[in-house]
Amino acid sequence: MASHAGDRFPPTRRSVLLAARDADPEVRRQAWEALVGSYWKPVYKVLRARWRLDREDAEDLTQEFFAAPPWPKGRSSATTPPRPASAPICAPASTASRPTSVRPPTA
Repeated sequence: MASHAGDRFPPTRRSVLLAARDADPEVRRQAWEALVGSYWKPVYKVLRARWRLDREDAEDLTQEFFAAPPWPKGRSSATTPPRPASAPICAPASTASRPTSVRPPTA
């Protein structure tokens, strides 16, 4: 099966991650837009293929994940550490109320 560019996660650019933690809000906004633009489609495709979500649920969950940067509200990314690597990706707090069938299969 041929792979499309949107099927894979792009290489992470350190400069964009650093810009997402910049003290200047405009620099952070531009960096966040770059991250969302690069990762939205691959995250969506993982939810569709691996979690077997229908189109609407995958879109909603992807949108919820990217709705806000991964630092607490009211705090600047320049002073708040990024989300820990152990934090679940694409698993909002509302996941507990979802049927277990939407959880990714365990290996």
